[in-house]
Amino acid sequence: MISNFFNLIHDIGFLVLASIKAILIQSKDLKISITKERAMVLLNGPSLQLDILTILNRRAGADLYCVNAFALTEYFIKLKPDFYVFADPMYWVDDINEDMKENRKNTISVLLDANWPITVICPMSGLSFLTNAFSESPYIKIIGVNRNECQFKIHGVQMFALKYGLTTPNFINVAILALWWCIVKKIPNIELYGADFSAHLELKVDQNTGEASTGTKHFYETNKTNAMKKHHLKYTKGPRRKMHERFFQVWQSFYQMYLLSELSKSKNLSLVNFSSNTNLDTIKRPESPSN
Repeated sequence: MISNFFNLIHDIGFLVLASIKAILIQSKDLKISITKERAMVLLNGPSLQLDILTILNRRAGADLYCVNAFALTEYFIKLKPDFYVFADPMYWVDDINEDMKENRKNTISVLLDANWPITVICPMSGLSFLTNAFSESPYIKIIGVNRNECQFKIHGVQMFALKYGLTTPNFINVAILALWWCIVKKIPNIELYGADFSAHLELKVDQNTGEASTGTKHFYETNKTNAMKKHHLKYTKGPRRKMHERFFQVWQSFYQMYLLSELSKSKNLSLVNFSSNTNLDTIKRPESPSN
């Protein structure tokens, strides 16, 4: 009882601070109209390869969201995404390895060649870099989303803050930013694809060096060894993450997706995970493979 009381006092204090910050950073970042009733969000998981036919068949009548290096695949031209989402700082910071710089350069180059309207969504921290990078394209519009995450101790307070826009989720991965955007825009039907969330299955410790690493594989990577190397050496500065930090990051990802699944229900939005393979257990699955 006493601990609950102190948790409530703690959360009320942080809620007031978060509300003040929300007012101070309020901007036009989410003030873009959405006209379609359905959104298809394509994430990075390897299961996306299994779902491409379904995606092609369901593409008509939906806004399509792609993320990260999707532009480097053959499906970028076939699907012509309406929205493109970046959340990983590797797309705008300098302290990344040469492979990642090449990945960023190639992704931006392909997007610049697109001849249809695309709205690029990113955190405010990447707005300046990406605005400059895409300045020559008459088709690309850049939207920066403010971050205002706050970890409350009481679930009800956390949901209240999210529901009324007093805080944002922790955009720890691109799936969370893309889904948050769709929920805030109140898109009635949201579909997820490639939401494997399997990074935790690849966590390991090198028995010679004692260093923790993960070999997260994306659907567009065919060489698992290169995928592992690129991932854990992505940033050239700062200490390597320890195993407890990596597990905490995994927990955060799952927890944020849980919060967003609850948020979609509170707003009476249909959120369905169409991924052929997934570890998410908080988002409902389609009634049948043909739906």
